[in-house]
Amino acid sequence: MRTAIVGVCGAACMAALCAGCGGLMSLGFGTPLVEEAPAEFAMIGRMKPYALPVHHIAFSPDGEQIVTLAYNFYSRNERVSSLPVPGVLRVWRIRDTLPPIELASLAIEGGGQFAEFTPDAREVVFGTQDGTIFWDIEGRSTTRTLLEPDDERPIPAPDCRLLAVDRDDGVIEIVDSETGEIRSQIDTGSPAARTLRFTPDGRRLLIHRSDAASGALLLDVRDVATGKSVAEFFGSHQLWFGFNFVTPVSPDGRFLLHLQTGTKNTRRLTVLEIETKLPHAVLDQSTGEYWCAAFSPDGRLLATGGEGVNDEKGKFTAWNLRTETAITSIEEESAWGVTALAFSPDGKTLAVGNSDGEVRLRRVPDNRSATGAKR
Repeated sequence: MRTAIVGVCGAACMAALCAGCGGLMSLGFGTPLVEEAPAEFAMIGRMKPYALPVHHIAFSPDGEQIVTLAYNFYSRNERVSSLPVPGVLRVWRIRDTLPPIELASLAIEGGGQFAEFTPDAREVVFGTQDGTIFWDIEGRSTTRTLLEPDDERPIPAPDCRLLAVDRDDGVIEIVDSETGEIRSQIDTGSPAARTLRFTPDGRRLLIHRSDAASGALLLDVRDVATGKSVAEFFGSHQLWFGFNFVTPVSPDGRFLLHLQTGTKNTRRLTVLEIETKLPHAVLDQSTGEYWCAAFSPDGRLLATGGEGVNDEKGKFTAWNLRTETAITSIEEESAWGVTALAFSPDGKTLAVGNSDGEVRLRRVPDNRSATGAKR
């Protein structure tokens, strides 16, 4: 199995090793719209990726492009049931272009799990039931597919230099993407991790799995270099967002967002320091559903999204982590909520995706309206 990884990505992570893309087909372009308003978090751009719920949004490292991933992972929107395409990935250019310009699009069989740009922004890497796929944006072609013989899908680190591979025996291997060398091993003692994700700084691995003794769901945070445990978060609390068990982590890797379910179906949002498990900010207690969240690049803001006051509208809220207060809370028309959020690398733009397949770009207020986070 280890030689299989070398055979798939034995050269530099950015090199193209194979052409073609089975199960993928090109799609036509859409027509984005733009609307401006003077208020804080004013909408400055709007994109209509597809009539499917937006599952994931990511900016390129230079902030000039956005990738959106939409598919019918769960929906109360009756329109999606009749669509022939199970998922769609689209890449947009946003710098100096109003409206945003769609650069490329791709239909994905079996939906998708995540979508990110490679460090040079020439490719998009995304996960599907067919494996982890690297896709060239300009050439609109697959450069390589990472899939182990036992259908294990390697998860790349943010810089694509390391891969995390979940083995069936409860061991997760951290593998050098250039040489195939195993850098470290993580023995979870519990096979079939639900999801694996690197923290934004690439130093830690988040493992959502079941506890071998109790069967309870937990979030296991491990050091990538040593494989040693950093922290474990147990309990009946919901420690993940959306439908792919992804826990939001701050860009510096210090904090994560914890969603606790209380009595009478109330929700409490707490930003916890990973190493100490101590609260950094306690934000809210409500009966609403939260589907997604994102930290700003400087860590001073947190955006959360989900259902609004009723099932016909979505809502996103921006929080000041220093004051532990909401800066704004805006309802958006959608079938059942805000489903994806992402800040631009410079922190000046917030992308808000919803269940109707629409992505709206909003201007983030400056430091006069939202001061820095506590230290």
